[in-house]
Amino acid sequence: IVLCLRAWGIAAGASMAALRDFLPLIRVALWFSIITGVLLLIAYPVKALTNLVFYFKLAAIALALACWRGVARTCYAPGGLAPAANAARVRQLAAWSTLAWFAAVALGRLLAYTYRYMTASEL
Repeated sequence: IVLCLRAWGIAAGASMAALRDFLPLIRVALWFSIITGVLLLIAYPVKALTNLVFYFKLAAIALALACWRGVARTCYAPGGLAPAANAARVRQLAAWSTLAWFAAVALGRLLAYTYRYMTASEL
């Protein structure tokens, strides 16, 4: 979200180069979230896999990651920062990424209240 906010022009004082230093930490946090999410899925597979909200959450996460990757690739071009000509594209990708992350969080909260089956024995 921080990278996306910077791409929108919010916190313009923060340089994109300084934000690049946080990319390894962001990757570690993403992998931590993936691992804990898989562990939750293993703990209650029927609860998640029989819930349509779970699949919408996965789709929102996939969209968020794809858009975020586009923002990161555009902002951190191999030769340095991307030219300003890509600013509109970056803002659009940042908006979609932010929206998708908020949707993923909201859908994750809904998972706690929309399940029908808790365990296989209750089927």
